[in-house]
Amino acid sequence: MKGKLFWASLLLISISWIVNAFYAQSKMLKEPIFLDHAIYKPVQHRDYLTFYYLTNANDDTSVSNVYFNGIYGYVIDDESSDPIQTFPHYALQKAMVELEVAFDYLQDGPLSNDEIQVTFSDGRGMTAPIGELTIYEYDTLDYTLSPKGGSGGGYWSMNWYEVEEDVTIEKIELNLSNHFAKYVTVKLNSPSIARAYDILNTGKETGIKLADLELPIALQEGENLYINWKFDPKLSGFIESSIVISGTTASGKPFTEESLLYSQQPYLENEDVLKIIEERENAK
Repeated sequence: MKGKLFWASLLLISISWIVNAFYAQSKMLKEPIFLDHAIYKPVQHRDYLTFYYLTNANDDTSVSNVYFNGIYGYVIDDESSDPIQTFPHYALQKAMVELEVAFDYLQDGPLSNDEIQVTFSDGRGMTAPIGELTIYEYDTLDYTLSPKGGSGGGYWSMNWYEVEEDVTIEKIELNLSNHFAKYVTVKLNSPSIARAYDILNTGKETGIKLADLELPIALQEGENLYINWKFDPKLSGFIESSIVISGTTASGKPFTEESLLYSQQPYLENEDVLKIIEERENAK
């Protein structure tokens, strides 16, 4: 009787092991999944891009290089090693790459793509959908809005500028598609804005929402302009872009300047991971 119980228990353990093995196998990704990125960035001869992707938890390979629009990017080893997060079956990885861009390569205009060619450390290659990627030539600016500082992390981030001469701001827009712009809230503040809207001018976290700001608006020389932004926690991708500010100086000179806009490193819940995988599988 004891022998039969032993073999029955052993059979149940074996069946359980086989079922678990098949279940784990069914959850494995056929290839890594890159998160949705919105990258609109001016680049110099040597510059950097960061990509985030999901892979199997037992996959110890990493990105070696990427290629798009005739440009190679080679991974920086010490920035792309250990997983950022781990989940029951998956891991979130980061690949920071250094681009090699010829000095005159972007002089004819921006380069855009919605996918990149990726080579991994074991020699595997794949075409990875990555969202929206645009790079353009870096321009040395003669600032009308002079950068003075900023702060990041936490709930709100801020860029702080000083107005170099009297200006009229005529247009402010996010350098993002609607798909990504819906995750961003922007507020602006300055002494002139505070007076116009009867609000406090205390810098970070205060101001008028961009959607509620009536343009044009005049700013005076020496005035501080604060641009505050936050991202919806529902954002499960990565944004590196800008807020584009256009207008005219008192001397009649038009200007367009960009204020950096970037999300923090993604932090995902397991439910986010499963949703990303399901959406990507359904899109095939």
